[in-house]
Amino acid sequence: MSRMSTTVLIRNQEINNACSGFSSKYSGRKEDYFALLYLMKKFNLTLEEAASQVCFGGNECAIDAFYHDKGTRNLYLFQFKWSENHLLFKDSFEKLVLIGIERIFGHSMWRETQNQLLIKLISCISENKSVIDRILIHFVYNGDPIKAEQSKVLDLLRESLESKKYIIDGYFGRQVDMIFQVVSNKKTLGHPFLKKQSAVYPVAFDRSLKVASRNNELIVTFVSLEDLYKMYSELGEKFFEKNIRCGLNDGRMTSHEIKMSLNRILAGEEPTEHFTFYHNGVTLTAQELEFDSQSVRMTEPRLLNGVQTVKTIKEFVDRNKKRGIKLRKFLRNVNVMARIVRSRDEEFLKRVTINNNRQNPIMPWNLRANDLIQLHLEERLRDELHIFYERRENSLRNLSDEELEDMNIGTKKSIQICKLAQTLLALHGEVDRISKMKEVFESQRWYNDTFREKYLTADLRKLVLLYKVHYRIPAIVKEIQYLQHEKYSYVGKIRNLLWCLAIQGLLNDEGLTDHVQTYGTSLVTEANFNYLLKSIASIKLRLILRDTFDDRKYQRCIDESKYSFLKTKAAYNDCMKVAGTKFNWKIRDL
Repeated sequence: MSRMSTTVLIRNQEINNACSGFSSKYSGRKEDYFALLYLMKKFNLTLEEAASQVCFGGNECAIDAFYHDKGTRNLYLFQFKWSENHLLFKDSFEKLVLIGIERIFGHSMWRETQNQLLIKLISCISENKSVIDRILIHFVYNGDPIKAEQSKVLDLLRESLESKKYIIDGYFGRQVDMIFQVVSNKKTLGHPFLKKQSAVYPVAFDRSLKVASRNNELIVTFVSLEDLYKMYSELGEKFFEKNIRCGLNDGRMTSHEIKMSLNRILAGEEPTEHFTFYHNGVTLTAQELEFDSQSVRMTEPRLLNGVQTVKTIKEFVDRNKKRGIKLRKFLRNVNVMARIVRSRDEEFLKRVTINNNRQNPIMPWNLRANDLIQLHLEERLRDELHIFYERRENSLRNLSDEELEDMNIGTKKSIQICKLAQTLLALHGEVDRISKMKEVFESQRWYNDTFREKYLTADLRKLVLLYKVHYRIPAIVKEIQYLQHEKYSYVGKIRNLLWCLAIQGLLNDEGLTDHVQTYGTSLVTEANFNYLLKSIASIKLRLILRDTFDDRKYQRCIDESKYSFLKTKAAYNDCMKVAGTKFNWKIRDL
């Protein structure tokens, strides 16, 4: 019989008492005693029983604790964070995906560990192999489980984790359920936990072609407009999450042509089959594909190609809803060819997506749009500052006012991925790279150096403040040239250098804290912010440029109109030396 308690609430004082009472015996962090008390209460365990299943002082494979409930045949794997920030789970979640599942359930790695908790966990699984039916992975924290459930970062990691399920099934030699849940420690939030339910869609087919390799599977069949409409209506923009762009012309049927064809078919002027002939089809992927004699069931479908088509279909349906039964029959009878791809390899899926979107030029930043760091930035900007981060092209224009309102975003302005990259490069003084966006996004080293992991925990208000500088570069140029245009005629040629210096001017300003609070919470370019930048330009940047470029090596380049030497990081470093001497500036980061 299970000894599990249904309600668990751990208070801060209880953890403090446990730390002071047991730290001499177990050592460890605050989260470790959170885990200890949670196991004791949830499963009615003694201190010694719970302690034997908690990892004190750090874990090897992102598991803080475990418990096997023989009554329910459940194996619980836990991660704990004493915080209300669900994004703190990102690193441990990644670790679980990259090495955790393989280390726990992969035969070849069993004896490579010295971690006592992992040894106990592996022994428990081995001894109870026949009586484990479900693996429940619980991430326990103090925050709102609804926010965690809506997190694109955690959702992407959950999908990556579920793609590892074949390792678990391979170990057990049978299908074992794997269930991921975000659990709230605070019962005042309403729901004690939120279980992520996978969306499953059956797609009927009469005939299909199938191509399969070891880890990849391709089905070629037909899907009805009803299926596509239902998926998009229920999943929303999440349906397009694996697409590298959002709503670009796909080079086949234009939006107008699709609407006209659908109108003719609905009016009975054209047979339904014509739409199938006209359209080249869509490409979808899914976490799992299950077949029976008449359909394929797609778990968590995502569209890799055909965003414009699906959006046009939804617009058409929404406009014609009054047609009722006739419209539903119409949707059911109109089909497009579909390629359905299932793969455990995210890089392979990315290549499939790229090759299915060749109709338009694919830029390197398109390929980075779904990186975890970009999702993380999007989520923090949305939740903390209510600013939309447009990591995917056209994603903002495809959102309705209602959708933006649901996201608590009240403006159509956005931070764009390329301009953010340029802002970070300007922050680093990388004058040369600001105009080399393709290379920055193509080079893994340059990309990592631009979007640094530490920025995920930085004050985003400061980042927004610096981002807004690029709007005012023309005004900075004019301010420096004011009254002495001939002397500073070259300034219009070195805008990227000015961008870098203006950012350092802000970061070295004694009123920075006030500026962050006043100007760092929106993308509005306030009049006083313009005045602040003009003041930095006239009082400091003009003098920095004068003293730096009065040097003979620079003056000769200016006299001969050879400005490339002025557009280098070496020139930036020389300017910052002058700024350090003249104004006590230091090169600052976020």
